[in-house]
Amino acid sequence: MNRSFTGVAFAGPTQDIAGFVATHLIAEADLAIDIHSGGKISDFLDTAYFCWSNDPAQNAQTRELVSIMGLPYTMVVPASDTNGDFDSAAHASGCAMISCELGGGAKV
Repeated sequence: MNRSFTGVAFAGPTQDIAGFVATHLIAEADLAIDIHSGGKISDFLDTAYFCWSNDPAQNAQTRELVSIMGLPYTMVVPASDTNGDFDSAAHASGCAMISCELGGGAKV
């Protein structure tokens, strides 16, 4: 669903769910967390992703959230130029957002 936040109504079930999430959930939230893992076939380092925004106050809040999350690695990624991704939807709503990769290899 990550790249389904395009804002296009009635574009299919995935984009409709993303629209509901953006309009009714993210818009009311203080924090959004995008959690990924490697599933069965990949094994990722436990890493927080600091999704940079154009808002310095939002970046300061995200920096604090990444620190609180306490994962051994942090990767700072630039503001996305991908239309319709989750972090762009969160940033547009003024919602703090972090993403992470947590393990994989069919283990927790």
